[in-house]
Amino acid sequence: MLRRISVLGAATLTACFAAGGAQAASSYSGTVPNGGCDNARVVAVAGASRIEGEVASTSAVNSAYVQIVGPNDTVAASGPFASYDTPGAGEYSVRVCTWYSHVDPPSLQYTATYATGAAGQPALPRAQGAVLGANTTLARDVHGTGAIKTRFGLAYFTVRLKANGAAIVRVFNPRTNTHSVFTNAGVHYLANGVSFTQGRMTMRLVQGSSSMRIAYHSPGFTAGGKVVRGSYLIV
Repeated sequence: MLRRISVLGAATLTACFAAGGAQAASSYSGTVPNGGCDNARVVAVAGASRIEGEVASTSAVNSAYVQIVGPNDTVAASGPFASYDTPGAGEYSVRVCTWYSHVDPPSLQYTATYATGAAGQPALPRAQGAVLGANTTLARDVHGTGAIKTRFGLAYFTVRLKANGAAIVRVFNPRTNTHSVFTNAGVHYLANGVSFTQGRMTMRLVQGSSSMRIAYHSPGFTAGGKVVRGSYLIV
């Protein structure tokens, strides 16, 4: 079952695009590796334009996201709903990627939609809580799965925001071979990361110059270290 992010039917999309001033829209489906990217779709614009994309996938933790890639092969925008205003004409591309999740299969199915339109104007229907911007339509978001090394093996940490702004945090403890799930963790964004708190559980993701680190504590399990598998998106 595809986990719906904001993909609409073709007739609905056409009406929304016309109202928002969009010039073109395309939808496509495919498969993407767990922790990888699918082939990019070329999006050529004749002048300053808005490019937007969104994706829904079969990931159990909503790990799929869209990347808008510029002519110099740098990522201009990234997220489940990504938006970018180009400075002028050029050949851009849109591709679907996923963060690695140990609860997902090796490959995932997805459906993606992207559109172009006038710079500064919506090209796709706005997601709930979205804001206008040059790089992404999501004001704050954090999700993904990562693992750190412990003396008992790899400890996995999966985080996902809920609609109310709280987070779901799933933890795999390799010492006891058990999972813990915190369904209403408070989220606090830091200058270089984000922290989660629920009861006596605390978890912090910190982005360094070349890697991300996790510090986790709950009754009976404390772990910390560099993320050696998987990744997170913090925007």
